[in-house]
Amino acid sequence: MTYTYLLSDVNYAGIEKKHTDKTTTVTIPASQTAIAEDFRLGDVYPNPFNAVFTIPLTLGKSVPVKLTLCDLSGKVIKVISDGVKPAGEYRIAVDCRELSSGIYLIQSTIQESKKTMKVILIK
Repeated sequence: MTYTYLLSDVNYAGIEKKHTDKTTTVTIPASQTAIAEDFRLGDVYPNPFNAVFTIPLTLGKSVPVKLTLCDLSGKVIKVISDGVKPAGEYRIAVDCRELSSGIYLIQSTIQESKKTMKVILIK
């Protein structure tokens, strides 16, 4: 896939200036777009949260999904998901009533892609 962007700016008076000589083309190899279409891991909400937060996840095909909740030192506090999930849309609710206020990390491994997200628990 190829995307072409045209840069422009708008000043405080509302006048737009287009920078036609600054056009940039970005090409994404087909192998990378195929991986991105297999799944989508959305932002955790609400964040900060009080007792329960939700992880939105969309899978285009059946894939291994591992989600863990860790403290800032990396110690696993809770395994949210660990196994193969079939294709579909998920809203994974995570109950953290037993935890104390603080900052936690969600570590995800989906197929070969890894991501870490920060969540804040406020009681």
